[in-house]
Amino acid sequence: MKHRALYLSLMLAAMSSSVFAQAWLPKEAEVCYRSQYADGFLPDAAYCLKLKVTEKQFKEIVAKVGATLHTEKRPYTDDKVWLSWGPETGPDLKPVKGKERWNPSRDLAATYVRQEKHTWEFLKYEGGFLYYKSLTH
Repeated sequence: MKHRALYLSLMLAAMSSSVFAQAWLPKEAEVCYRSQYADGFLPDAAYCLKLKVTEKQFKEIVAKVGATLHTEKRPYTDDKVWLSWGPETGPDLKPVKGKERWNPSRDLAATYVRQEKHTWEFLKYEGGFLYYKSLTH
């Protein structure tokens, strides 16, 4: 019984990123890619979202998330190694049929970040798309 409760609480924590994203997701936005991963035992979780939005919508989303622009000198309370637009891996990370894959550039210059303890949220606007990544480790 204890294991079931632990597993359920970890799964709910991993899903919180996607639930939070639903609060700021514009109704007319086109979802081009979405992936979600949760370890199931450890608190490790990741959520990636690629949306076709306007630059104005992107700025509104950044404000709702509470993210601020990343700089090289910006202090974080966690190791910056987690701040990466690297490719996602895993069996459940598949693109929406007929849509482009997760393909943000690795450049962090225009990345907006919200970081608290071991949870990161970062966003950027590139090529008419909003890229959003949330991860907990």
